[in-house]
Amino acid sequence: MRIGLDVDRMLGALGPRVWLPTDELRGPSARLPKLLDAGRPVTVSAAHPSDLAVALFTSGSSGVPKAALHTQRGLAYKSRVMIRAHELVPGDSILMPAPLAHVSGLLNAVLIPGVLPMRATLMAKWSPEDALATIERERITFMIGPPTFFVGLMAASGFAPGRVESLRLISSGGAGGTPAFVEQASDGDDAIRYRGRGRDFNGRTAGQLLFDCGCLATDEAPTESHSLWADE
Repeated sequence: MRIGLDVDRMLGALGPRVWLPTDELRGPSARLPKLLDAGRPVTVSAAHPSDLAVALFTSGSSGVPKAALHTQRGLAYKSRVMIRAHELVPGDSILMPAPLAHVSGLLNAVLIPGVLPMRATLMAKWSPEDALATIERERITFMIGPPTFFVGLMAASGFAPGRVESLRLISSGGAGGTPAFVEQASDGDDAIRYRGRGRDFNGRTAGQLLFDCGCLATDEAPTESHSLWADE
């Protein structure tokens, strides 16, 4: 019941010309694949930099859906900034556990691979075991998300450094990072080894933590993790 009310509020706020519910996006009666097949590829955009690109809804602190409006210019700028900040290259590949309706999924698994030719692998539902298998199989080099994902990854029964040896970079934000999280990630034979860059963590809660994954199966001593953009 609450989901239906939320959808009604969102539709009322936007007044969309076309609305496709879940069963029309995928499944035997889905209309989206037919619409895509009927149209011609878009090669030139008529949009202006200041035009609205997407409205993503967030419940905020009140629990009532609110539309966060993103312009074409804003999303393009953010994509280029993230590529530079994470030093991504065409050979990288990202594993994205967040939904595409979340700004992290949209930015890192759709827009960035559109700007920089790189592979993106999506997860319909977060599972540490499935993530480990995907990282190993697809040779994932980059992940981004809250610390919960990576704590769960290291706690999985099948975790071993060799299974995540392709990972070179983890960017963690969206929730508080603690020294205990860093210690867990860099201590012991079965840990992911990190080398940090940027500012000292110093026990503070950082807005964004950047972990540069070193050789995961060696005895190289990890340095401190660091915060990216914190207090900048």
